[in-house]
Amino acid sequence: MSMRVFYALTTIDPIIVSQSAATTNNHQGLDYIPGSAMLGLVASRLYSELTDEKSWQLFHSGKVQFSPAYPVVEQQVSLPIPASWHFAKGDAMTENGSINPMLLNQALDFTRDENVQYKQCRQGYVTANGAVATVKQGVVTKTALDRQTGSVKEGSLFSYSYLDAKQTFMGWIDCGSEDDKSRIETVLAGTHRLGRSRGSEFGRVKIECIETPQWPESQPIKNRLVLWCVSDCQCVNQLGVPTYTPELADLVPGANGRLNTAQSFIRTTAVSRFNQKRQGFDSEQALIAKGSVLVFDEVKISGEQLNALGSKGIGINRQQGLGWVMVNPAWASKATLATDALFSPIACHYVVKQKNVAAVNTPLMAWVTRQQHLQHSVVDNIDKAKSVFSALMSDLQTARAYNHVADSYEFGPSSTQWRRIADVLRHNSDDATWKIALFDTKHGICKTEGDDFGWGIAWDNGNGFVNFSERFKTHIALMTVAQMRELLEMLCRYDISQSYGVKQASIELNIPLVSKERIE
Repeated sequence: MSMRVFYALTTIDPIIVSQSAATTNNHQGLDYIPGSAMLGLVASRLYSELTDEKSWQLFHSGKVQFSPAYPVVEQQVSLPIPASWHFAKGDAMTENGSINPMLLNQALDFTRDENVQYKQCRQGYVTANGAVATVKQGVVTKTALDRQTGSVKEGSLFSYSYLDAKQTFMGWIDCGSEDDKSRIETVLAGTHRLGRSRGSEFGRVKIECIETPQWPESQPIKNRLVLWCVSDCQCVNQLGVPTYTPELADLVPGANGRLNTAQSFIRTTAVSRFNQKRQGFDSEQALIAKGSVLVFDEVKISGEQLNALGSKGIGINRQQGLGWVMVNPAWASKATLATDALFSPIACHYVVKQKNVAAVNTPLMAWVTRQQHLQHSVVDNIDKAKSVFSALMSDLQTARAYNHVADSYEFGPSSTQWRRIADVLRHNSDDATWKIALFDTKHGICKTEGDDFGWGIAWDNGNGFVNFSERFKTHIALMTVAQMRELLEMLCRYDISQSYGVKQASIELNIPLVSKERIE
């Protein structure tokens, strides 16, 4: 494990990591950072200064392996939810942010109830404690340009799915030697650009090399071996032919084991990677998808081979982040997912490795520092505004349900009223001035008198009756002028007095709607 570099990656800007390398059409985004992206980032900084032999060893031979980076939850790395986990249709996979303990693990001698329809867990990430990761994503729509005219290409709209800013992922890099490890750590730590559209508003990430966290040990086996694919895996049989159903001898030379197809849960995918050197696509890779579960019976394997499975993985092209597996996780022997640890946790305590770098005090560095502080301040303002905007939408939905107002009717302050408030904030930065203009009982914009279906709408929140004007005043009590301006930009863009505007805002800003069941 001493040859493994661990890192925490935090998104400063939204980043676009797509499944497809196409330049147009709609792109399905990934909810994690693939190992191939990290390989490309490191290679872009080292390739030009290395010999051909050293470049091959670092980036092509498989001696150096780049794992995917998965979301961090409560100081733990979350891993893809196993495909053998099922729940009854009508139930929920999660419960209060954690895995529903009533989930069933069907990678055992499981008898299906004929009266129950089961649903497979096909996406998401879970920690050893059962906490489920929430990966914030969004969608942006762009248009292609005509290279000959430089103008917009007609009928060529396309969308990008992106990972939102201020999220943390963790991954690791297996190095072939101490020299490789030192070289990679030097170029890895710092601020970089990752993914697509790096030349515009996307792509900045901050990477910190961290101290080696606790790593799960391979569990002993008797005659049964369970491999949980924590990344996509590209497997070939002993003839070199791609396979989705490998035997154990295909994965570990010299070992024996029969794939139990009844208890294995294998999902598949295919990828064609773009080769920048040849300006074309490589051969298609047939992959066993992350989260798949392979169960082997009649197993004969040595302890050394078992440890190699857990530390080095399976299959080919492991330098691209493929092939990582966890051997016999604790959940594999449980029919239901109790509160015990599901697998050995990969703890991440953010102990950042310090680099001895002399401080540089120049006008340029002072300007860069000011710009960084300004950028962080802008992001914080947007987050605060988005949080209050979500609370206001929730209040309006609750009031609409309490007063039994149909979705087809306008309900709450109109977009014209929000624009009046925005105009006040545009010309006033003094707290006392703009708050009087909003909440003066006789002449304020937010007065309730004579506006029963706007600022004066009332409902019982469990502690008594409140009206929308009071709630608005409470939500913005501690907001700065800059945060208020960000909030009003959202409120003027989406007319939340109409159900259509609420749904549009929910989709584009990735804000979950309050369900009617929860309101009632």
